[in-house]
Amino acid sequence: MGVNRAYERVFGVHRESLLGKRVLDLEYLPPEDRQAYQAEDEAIIATIGQVQREMVMPFADGRLHETLYFVSGFAGADGAPAGLVGTFVDVAEQKAAERAIAEAAQEQRVIFEAVSLGVLLTVDRKIKRFNSAIEIMFGFGGDALLGQSTEVLFASPEAYARAGEEAYPKISKGELYEAQQQYQRLDGSLFWASVHGRALNTEHPEWGTVWVFEDITADREAAAELQRAKEAADAASQAKGDFLANMSHEIRTPMNAIIGMSHLALKTELTPRQHDYISKIQQSGQHLLGIINDILDFSKVEAGKLSMERIPFELDKVLQNVATVIVDKASAKGLELICDVAPEVPQSLIGDPLRLGQVLINYANNAIKFTEKGEISIAVRLKEGSDNEALLRFEVRDTGIGLTQEQMDRLFQSFQQADTSTTRKYGGTGLGLAISKSLAELMGGAVGVESEHGKGSTFWFTARLGLGEAQAQLHLSRHDIQSRRVLVVDDSERAAAVLAHLLGTIGFAVESAYSGREAIEKVRQAAARGQGFDILMLDWQMPEMDGIETAQRIRALGLTPAPHPIMVTAYGREEVIKSAQETGIDDVLIKPVNASVLFDTMLRVLGHASAKAIAPYPMHSASDLGLLAPLRGARVLVVEDNDLNQQIAQELLGDAGFVVDVADNGRIAVDKVVAALAAQVPYDLVFMDMQMPVMDGVSATEEIRQDARHAELPIVAMTANAMQVDKDRCLAAGMNDFVTKPIDPDALWQALARWIRPRAGLGLVPEGDAAGPPQALVAPLPPMPFGAESMAIPRDIPGLDTQLGLRRVMGKETLYIRLLRKFVAGNQNGLEPIAHALEAGDTATAERLAHTLKGVAGNIGASDLQAAMAQVERALHDQEPTAQVQALMDHPRHLLAQLLTALATALPPEAVATASAAVDPAQLAEASRKLAALLADDDSEAADVLREHAALLRAAWGPGFHAVEAAVDGFDFEAALQALNKAVAQAAMDT
Repeated sequence: MGVNRAYERVFGVHRESLLGKRVLDLEYLPPEDRQAYQAEDEAIIATIGQVQREMVMPFADGRLHETLYFVSGFAGADGAPAGLVGTFVDVAEQKAAERAIAEAAQEQRVIFEAVSLGVLLTVDRKIKRFNSAIEIMFGFGGDALLGQSTEVLFASPEAYARAGEEAYPKISKGELYEAQQQYQRLDGSLFWASVHGRALNTEHPEWGTVWVFEDITADREAAAELQRAKEAADAASQAKGDFLANMSHEIRTPMNAIIGMSHLALKTELTPRQHDYISKIQQSGQHLLGIINDILDFSKVEAGKLSMERIPFELDKVLQNVATVIVDKASAKGLELICDVAPEVPQSLIGDPLRLGQVLINYANNAIKFTEKGEISIAVRLKEGSDNEALLRFEVRDTGIGLTQEQMDRLFQSFQQADTSTTRKYGGTGLGLAISKSLAELMGGAVGVESEHGKGSTFWFTARLGLGEAQAQLHLSRHDIQSRRVLVVDDSERAAAVLAHLLGTIGFAVESAYSGREAIEKVRQAAARGQGFDILMLDWQMPEMDGIETAQRIRALGLTPAPHPIMVTAYGREEVIKSAQETGIDDVLIKPVNASVLFDTMLRVLGHASAKAIAPYPMHSASDLGLLAPLRGARVLVVEDNDLNQQIAQELLGDAGFVVDVADNGRIAVDKVVAALAAQVPYDLVFMDMQMPVMDGVSATEEIRQDARHAELPIVAMTANAMQVDKDRCLAAGMNDFVTKPIDPDALWQALARWIRPRAGLGLVPEGDAAGPPQALVAPLPPMPFGAESMAIPRDIPGLDTQLGLRRVMGKETLYIRLLRKFVAGNQNGLEPIAHALEAGDTATAERLAHTLKGVAGNIGASDLQAAMAQVERALHDQEPTAQVQALMDHPRHLLAQLLTALATALPPEAVATASAAVDPAQLAEASRKLAALLADDDSEAADVLREHAALLRAAWGPGFHAVEAAVDGFDFEAALQALNKAVAQAAMDT
């Protein structure tokens, strides 16, 4: 055999050594292989055949190599078998590459099938390959998808076309296409998938595009459920906000009457005791008004949305308001109430007096709740001071049950009380201290408690407050009374010490006694030394001998001059004051006594006058009314559907010198604003309620603002809806400002001063009023009946509380009679209008009519009818079944019929002018001209003129007068002018 040099190199042999040898002689091959190869070679030679195969051969490098072996026999010239030629090709590297490719392909196959995502290969939008996840996802089995258009995966041809239009422009640029699309399974069901697509090679689009699908149906359903939950939560939050807004509105509306009527009552002639009672009602109402939204909406605290004012205030007034609120509770339990303010504490401060008082009242109420005997002390100390602010520490100490350390650790957290057992003695929500903590922190301070179980507690907080303008110090040196001697008599050493300190600060020489007997002895001894006491400050309730008996025994000493007794008591009850006066004690101070009240009292006792003593109950802030002086005569439109609120607003504004017009709803307001501008007598300001029938205040404001001519008209919301969302709605609608109800006169004056623009004709003082107080330019409305007829109030009518009805109209009997007559005239059809609305399925109208009758019944004092109609209104609002509503109407139907019958019999007849009444033609012409001019200007002074000339006009116009009167009563001046012209024409014809 012979070999080439490559064979020598591969197998490590020399060809010379192989010449003449057979395969059997090749020692480098295994023996068994030699024999097999020898036999195979002989067969190939004999048959002149061929063999080709892959085989493993040992190479000279000592390794087995994969080779491609090819051998072929050949014949000699005579055609006989002559030998063979064989070749070996080393294919090891090729085989390794093939194995690598195969392994990679296998890996890809495993991944392709194992991945949970659907993978799809398409060429020209036809399916070339896909994995099993695609089969499962789309519901196609086997190779059913191969070769099909991807259109079969879409829910509609339009979806298929749209997907192509969106995807392929990106894919052709080599970009990744991403989308969420809806697809259709084989069974027709739909599902959502997230799909990603990319071209294998943008230069070879024929290679196709790979798509990856992920079924996101569950994710989208979860997201949808989450969205629904969010919407439900938002709806719940909105419902909560609406509920709080409605509750705020419902509570603040009667509060408007309480505070407003109190304010008006304080302007009337009152005894000092009545003035004190009503002042306390007003102060308590204002405090309740200030905190009511925070009580209704604790979420403000949780969200940190409580806002703090920074306004000037007097600390003494805050403490006095706190005392007014809590003194009756303390007195009812026999607790001493002490107010102890250090002399270095500044009185004029800048901050939020309402929030400050709120924390003190909360602390004090807790102290009273947990104290059965002893005293409650409110102390104020200066911790830090600078030129422009002070850090004050407020403490409320009690002698109650005290707290354990465990209980103290739980305080100042929401919904936590010291006693959480089911049998706990003391009630409460546990919110008060948490609110107090938030308020103190907003005032730049902190809170804390010091207590020992069984020995009382001290709750404290600090507040960083600005310093206001310094006020004159309370000192009497200028009155030359520093030598006056005062004896303080109180069984409470702390109360005596505090009062003695206050008196000493003012400038008195003070001594103390702690019982009636000790006081008598000290008075006797002082008189013997020629240093008798000028004034006795006597506590009323003391053991063994009370203050009244002590005063009687001291008077029995017959001293000349006798010391002047002043009763100091925590019990402001009428019997205490009466007993003191019967004993000759004319001056009574209610604990806790603050410095300013004590100062004025001492001035009065010693025969001196002070500004406070002369006018202790200022009606308005002088500065606020001073701001209004240049604006008197301005035209103000009050848009309000509630008669009581109309009256309060009209009287307040009228007394301050404004021309007032009224609209019962937003629709009328819009018409009046347009008409006033057209008549060239535009309003200077509009007060706009939010909740009204026909058209609410927000809609009315939006419609007014659509006319560019009204862009500068100030519109101020005046409503019981005091939630922030309501304020935002008002401002968004185009209103300029917001005044909450119950109406605070000072807030009203400030809004007027802020928004009314000075113009020619404003600020004029009515004739004869140059030196007097502001005089109303318009008489309070609704007007009293025209004429001077005397009317008797019907009494003893079942279901009608005439005293209550009179209180609702501020005691105006003639006005009350008119209301009763209107009630009778307006309700002759009973409840039939409501019943007809129900039958027609118009529950909204039925509810509105029920609401109206309920309100009217309440205004005249028909409380039973009011309560019965409230039930009907509630049933209509809750959309109760018609049969149930009709059953509820039976009771008020009977009450109304009974009341109408009784009133028709009891009401005095209306006065009718006699035809023979003298009519002066000149006076009639002048009165008619003046009245017509005022009506044409929509000037509510027309009511005054009509009332002034009622007898003359009634005699001249006859029945026509009543038409004019009714239109003026309803503030429909346009109709009144038409009725006037008709009456004048008829009167001319008659003559």
